[in-house]
Amino acid sequence: MSMDYTDLATVKNEIGSGGNSAISSQYDVLIARLIGAASRDIDEYCAQKKMPASMDYFKLETVVGEVITGLSETRCGIVCWPHKPGITAVTAYAVRLNPRNDWSVVPAADVAKNVELDGDSVYIWDAAPDDRFQVKITYTGGFGTTVAGLPSNLVEAATVLAARYFKEASTGLADGIGLAEVGIITYSKVMPVRIKQKLDAWQRVTPW
Repeated sequence: MSMDYTDLATVKNEIGSGGNSAISSQYDVLIARLIGAASRDIDEYCAQKKMPASMDYFKLETVVGEVITGLSETRCGIVCWPHKPGITAVTAYAVRLNPRNDWSVVPAADVAKNVELDGDSVYIWDAAPDDRFQVKITYTGGFGTTVAGLPSNLVEAATVLAARYFKEASTGLADGIGLAEVGIITYSKVMPVRIKQKLDAWQRVTPW
């Protein structure tokens, strides 16, 4: 089951914060579905990768044997970017030039002393087999397993986005409302600018 980045009570509070009446429980199923949709849209936007590859991008997990691209790095030897942000531990890795070669597995005793973590980047003090190659890595990344464990600005983005989706679904708003003659648009069915600005800070800028 995929992880939601906000919850029903928070979104209902957001919907009602503009002076609207309390949101009936008859909408709970709809809002829950829209929360899931908003969470997956955030995954795709921030990971820069379509579903299902981007699913649960921010969920705290230990990922076993993920195969990614490694690049040679003059300072230490190898740099790579696992598919989750916020890497906190690497417990195993192996390298190979391409799928036709066998993996060169690094002894467990050497992994910790070879690895340097820097946010989303993993630097490995080891010899690179070429300029570009494959790394198989086991690591822990992500930020939380519940909404309470996620960064507050990420939760806020998911909350506002889900509330926006609900307002679209419940009111049937058109793509734009305003005075086209004078160029004033008061509503548009696009991701709000302030949400894009929040999510831009979380957007992946490294190779997948």
